[in-house]
Amino acid sequence: MVDTGYGEQAVIRPEVWVGRQIIRRTKPVLDQVIARHVEDLGFAREDVRDIIVTHLDLDHAGGLADFPEATVHVYSAELDAMTGATDVASGSDPAVVGHVAFVTGREPAALAGVGARNCCWEN
Repeated sequence: MVDTGYGEQAVIRPEVWVGRQIIRRTKPVLDQVIARHVEDLGFAREDVRDIIVTHLDLDHAGGLADFPEATVHVYSAELDAMTGATDVASGSDPAVVGHVAFVTGREPAALAGVGARNCCWEN
């Protein structure tokens, strides 16, 4: 899968998950939950094994929590911008952002059932 949209939490508690200011200013469509579309196609959320995140804005990565078995692939530059890490490729501890542990080394990590790893290793 590529990107997840805002996710189910945006429908359940939009002011907390998305924020009043964003809702007021952008009027996002929050009733199109990708996880539900996956289920409508006859698959379980757990069937989604890999998610490529183009960037870590909430409207692209907010639904990561909806896919507890997925490995999340993200560019090191995007992860660095999100976490403020100085050397994403050589670190050994995961940078924790919300419900996902983004791995800054070569080994995948998991947090709350969602694994994530950097997709572009720098040697």
